[in-house]
Amino acid sequence: MSKTIEFHLPIPEPSFENPYAQVDWVFKEKLSLYKKKDTKANYKGALAFYKRFLQETNNYNPLLNSDPRFYIKDGWDVMALHKVKQWIQATNIGGTEGYLTSHTLTNMFSAIRQTMEYAYEHNYINRPVINVQMPTAVRETSLHTAYSNKEYTAIFDVISPLVQFSKGLLRPYCRTGRGREPRKVYRKGNPSDERNLGLGWACWVRTSNCEEPVISDDNMRWYFENVMGCTPVVGTPENKKHKAFFANATNIHGGLHTLYRKWGVSPLIDQDVLMPLAVKLVSETGLNVESLLSLKRDCFKEAHILTGLPYLEYEKPRSGGEKELHVMLYDKAEDGEFMALKQRQSQIISKTIKTILKLTEPLVNLANEEDRKHLLLYQSNARHGYGKVQVINNKVINNWTSRIVKDYDLRGSDSKPLVFTLTRFRPTKFTEMVTQGYDIFDIMAVAGHKSITTTLAYIDNLKSTTDFHRRIQRELTIIKENKRAYERKPLPIATTANANPGQFIFKAPVCHCKNPYDPPDVVKNSKSYHAGDACTFWNMCLQCENVLITEMNLPKLFAYRNEIRRALSNVNEIPRQGELYKKILMILDEILLPDVLFPQERLEWAAELARDAEFEVLDTFIHHAGE
Repeated sequence: MSKTIEFHLPIPEPSFENPYAQVDWVFKEKLSLYKKKDTKANYKGALAFYKRFLQETNNYNPLLNSDPRFYIKDGWDVMALHKVKQWIQATNIGGTEGYLTSHTLTNMFSAIRQTMEYAYEHNYINRPVINVQMPTAVRETSLHTAYSNKEYTAIFDVISPLVQFSKGLLRPYCRTGRGREPRKVYRKGNPSDERNLGLGWACWVRTSNCEEPVISDDNMRWYFENVMGCTPVVGTPENKKHKAFFANATNIHGGLHTLYRKWGVSPLIDQDVLMPLAVKLVSETGLNVESLLSLKRDCFKEAHILTGLPYLEYEKPRSGGEKELHVMLYDKAEDGEFMALKQRQSQIISKTIKTILKLTEPLVNLANEEDRKHLLLYQSNARHGYGKVQVINNKVINNWTSRIVKDYDLRGSDSKPLVFTLTRFRPTKFTEMVTQGYDIFDIMAVAGHKSITTTLAYIDNLKSTTDFHRRIQRELTIIKENKRAYERKPLPIATTANANPGQFIFKAPVCHCKNPYDPPDVVKNSKSYHAGDACTFWNMCLQCENVLITEMNLPKLFAYRNEIRRALSNVNEIPRQGELYKKILMILDEILLPDVLFPQERLEWAAELARDAEFEVLDTFIHHAGE
């Protein structure tokens, strides 16, 4: 990749008092490009981390033992990142045993890499630093892991009836006509006598002639329907005329709340009514909790101005503010066709939001001006502030989920009390989508992520053996096997058009090919492909069974990767090509790691040759499938 010569203020000279002045200066320059506090904090942490590495290792350079002045032009060579990784692996510094979580370690390593790339792009160093792959970040706690199938089922065995209760509140109460006036009591006779079975608040009934009578709530129901007018109220001063009803509900029938829920009514739209629907919505959309709580009453749009399709408008402050979630993405399979569902997920999401809107509609005018625009309104059932309309917040969520775990004795896969958080539904949703065959870039769009690495981090490791991952792994395996077969039996390069596959190998712009007359099916199915012709869809080489990579291909592969990275910096201008570039980049990043296909010194040699090379045929590598 060629560089544009730029002019900057002179980089400071390191001194014995400040040996890392140049490192501090470059990190500060890179840091000045960002405004977000979290990003700035990550780069500051990365700087401190890298300086600790230098202090403990002297960059594995014995000369720095006597003269610690660190010049980035010398110290940031092609292996600079590899040295940092070597130190990390040699020390107990990260992961479950170290003082840094694996996610923090990965983020700081990324910041170091990007700072070194910045230094090369601005001519502070002469060579590009070879990227090295860090181990996938793992979650050190279960607070953000996907639910197992068993855990998910257990949650919704509890939640589903609660959701049905909440939905039922939208239907008018139907009178049952049960029971008799409970306040009418005979002064004579035994309450257990046959003639008195239906009298009093503790109504007694027999389920069969041979059984003893049991307490029924029929007379309580009669009072509710005929005296209270089917309106559920609680024991506040203005309702003291019903105090006998409240007292007997508590003393005989398990509590007023329990009695009302049994009848399918509620005096309030409280957290017990709203939270089951909030859980349902977050499980359907994969929104993070912050975005869920930000949803407004007009968040669901029936038709996008450009696509005409429904979408969800939400806020994600950490990723640039307002975003759009195109819910039709949930209905797409990997091949672009709609998934054969009994009911499309976009319609399910729409119904959940409409249910919440209808339930909370009476609360809008009772809320303050700031709160009334929010979707998740509820009424407090606390003694102080009873009935006050508020917006669901994290404290309400945490208290409710903790109570659900305790009341229903929910257990995790480890048989311990379940870690029940709304946050865990996000990785669960993405994991589910992957296992159902969604393309990773559809999931990336649903998640609202800028980086595919972030999306992959959300997919639980135990469930990530997906078609996408298997396909990438299969392609990498083919590349390695073909290279080994070639090394066992090297073949000459074909120089004529009639050379026979199996006796020769064939040159292509990216790598070599075992048989250009037998391309993959995706190429054969293209309208522009003619049977019998040699394949010219070079963008497919790294995903083809005929791919062959030799040492002479390495400089071109490095140049190809450099150009792809450049192109992806303008991916908004090439959205269709961008998906293909990202897939190929994942393969290139893997095969250009030391000792995957070639030793480290050969990779350094190739990277140096590719430094100023331009991959001029990149744009011709775009295969427009189906055209």
